[in-house]
Amino acid sequence: MRPHVRPRWLPLLSVVALLTLPLPAPPAEAATDYEAIWAGVDHTCAITPDGAADCWGRNEYGQGTDRPGPYLEVSAGGLHNCALTPAGAADCWGLDADGEAADRPGPYTQVVAGWRHTCALTPAGAADCWGYNGGGQSEDQPGPFTELTISGGHNCGLTPEGVADCWGNNRAGLAEDHAGPYTQVSAGDGHNCALRTTGAVDCWGLPADGQSKDKPGPFTQVSAGDHHNCALKPSGAVHCWGNDTFGQAADRQGPFAEVSAGSYHTCAVTSEGDVTCWGANDHGQLGRRLSLRAPSRVEAGMRVPISGRLWSIDPACIAAKTVTLQILRPVVATRSATTDGSGRYAFTRKITRDTTLRVRFGAEPGCESVRSRARLVATA
Repeated sequence: MRPHVRPRWLPLLSVVALLTLPLPAPPAEAATDYEAIWAGVDHTCAITPDGAADCWGRNEYGQGTDRPGPYLEVSAGGLHNCALTPAGAADCWGLDADGEAADRPGPYTQVVAGWRHTCALTPAGAADCWGYNGGGQSEDQPGPFTELTISGGHNCGLTPEGVADCWGNNRAGLAEDHAGPYTQVSAGDGHNCALRTTGAVDCWGLPADGQSKDKPGPFTQVSAGDHHNCALKPSGAVHCWGNDTFGQAADRQGPFAEVSAGSYHTCAVTSEGDVTCWGANDHGQLGRRLSLRAPSRVEAGMRVPISGRLWSIDPACIAAKTVTLQILRPVVATRSATTDGSGRYAFTRKITRDTTLRVRFGAEPGCESVRSRARLVATA
């Protein structure tokens, strides 16, 4: 997947193309390569090989909006995101009720977004935080730290000695330090988990859903979500525990290279850049993406085959009788067409400019939108 490119305005052409979209059975992975994945509260962000931040899911404040970057990393928070530029600046977007989405020049080596605050790691290892500070979570800390992790009302930093040094709201002991030694720490909503040098996971905090249970492992990475955790085994399999109301704590075989636990969903990425997400999908946070391949030029009356892979599409969405093709740039009225029973959808549309396609699958819950990056260039 490439960063967003503004379409070139071409001379107005009157071109009619018949687009045919074959719909194969949905695989579990995305067709797009990603370098890293971050599951937020109700949305997800990932970094493409070109450094773009690709986000999907809940989007009322723009937190599910893509950014071209380039970025080195991205962090999906509650209702905002922050990404680290190659120059070390923190570029943030989404809800900015308490200044949590304010950009900062840095330079920083890491940036992490929480519920209503943000923290970034300076080259000296200090924690620079901003946004809501009701529990002391936005207070700067001298460190030094090697990495930061933050959640709704508290933060933790990993010291060079492997200590989990935490601050902010101390309900259930969330802001208490833990000696370790640890190689990684992850802050959840009401608990923390840290990875020991032995590969075991220590967790502490609220125990209501079993999310604070220790695990012997061995693991190579751990991610604490709101009420569940997931950890990566040396084999690349993912083991999860805690609240499993929406299937977010289900184990997956992989192999994966990284896992990220969100509020009620989980995402993992393979070493090849394929993404799998599972759990709640009330805001499309699992991904409703369609990777399309089409000829770069379209001629009048030409039948254009578009092949694609569906990612995380519920079978009910594929069975939807009506789909819509929408020209995003420029935005114009949509047209609908129905399947002929072969799983191929045909659309007739006047193509007048460079376009990006969006396909809508019916009106069933969770089927609202599938986006693609395919661009058709109109020609005479």
